[in-house]
Amino acid sequence: MRQSNLPEEGRQRLRQARIDFAGYYGAATTADVEVMDQLVLAHAAYLATVHFRRDEVPEELRRLVERVSFSVEQHFTYFREAVRSSQTFARMEMAGQRRIEDLLLQVQ
Repeated sequence: MRQSNLPEEGRQRLRQARIDFAGYYGAATTADVEVMDQLVLAHAAYLATVHFRRDEVPEELRRLVERVSFSVEQHFTYFREAVRSSQTFARMEMAGQRRIEDLLLQVQ
């Protein structure tokens, strides 16, 4: 992923992910790095949509907000499953897998 195309917040999230999930990134193929990067960004976007106060949105915009939320959820779900099924994730120790599960694959 070309990080130069991202806003600073996205670049910072990816830098932090490389620290938080060093075991994954250190062992990952180029393709698995890309999938994890996408998951990190999709997770942040999904949390934003989950916690977004819809009652403050004017009625005429709610359908648009819901469509965007649905699309973000689909992207998150796709990349979550891609990480779970990646060779890198499968080869990780259970503790590393649980850390990723707890911080990225679950939404709270």
